[in-house]
Amino acid sequence: MKKGLSAYWWCQITGWSAYILMVTQAYLSMGLSIAVFFPPIFLTGIFGIFITHLMRLCIIKTRMLQLRVLRQIFCIVLFTLLFSFFQALITVWLAETLGWGDKLRSLYIGKDKTANLPAFLLFKSNCFFLGIWNLIYLTAYYIEKNRREQIERVRLESELKIQQLENENTKLQLQKSIADVSLTALRSQMNPHFIFNCLNSIKLYTTQNDTVTASEYLTKFSRLIRLVMEESAKEKILL
Repeated sequence: MKKGLSAYWWCQITGWSAYILMVTQAYLSMGLSIAVFFPPIFLTGIFGIFITHLMRLCIIKTRMLQLRVLRQIFCIVLFTLLFSFFQALITVWLAETLGWGDKLRSLYIGKDKTANLPAFLLFKSNCFFLGIWNLIYLTAYYIEKNRREQIERVRLESELKIQQLENENTKLQLQKSIADVSLTALRSQMNPHFIFNCLNSIKLYTTQNDTVTASEYLTKFSRLIRLVMEESAKEKILL
């Protein structure tokens, strides 16, 4: 399924529709007939959408918003003048082609049908509206840029916290492994005093020529040492 209009196009349509309604209301309050001024005003609004979108494409293609602030201001003023002049010429040409020249003249210079169309007056009017459009566009751009930067900063902070938690977890696991190794080493050890007593007992039986008892004692002691070494690797030992 195709998605609906983007927020940009909704703003374009809403803004220029508001322009048409505002100018229509202004001329109606002056007592002019809607048949006189509405066609050229509607044409100006429709063509304004095309001009402003073309100007936005030029701003993006030239990467003007990546320049320094003073250069941005200079480029915005230059774009406003150039596109205002271009819009004025095209509007006059379309009005003459569609037969709306008389209506456009009556709006700007009165009833003199022999006068030329007011391209300069259209140029000044276009400069005003395109200047406002650029100001709104730049404001929306920097607000959106700031929002994206905040989201990116929050994302980076979250990733940093996750990495810190992972490092802490790795550190805890390493400490646990060291503790397990230490515990295993401790388990594998026998009480030195106990070993000393056992060896002395075997020595005593040996000096008394009680070889049978000494042999049994030595066998039991060796079996005990083996069991201790075998069971020391286990975490739990069954009774």
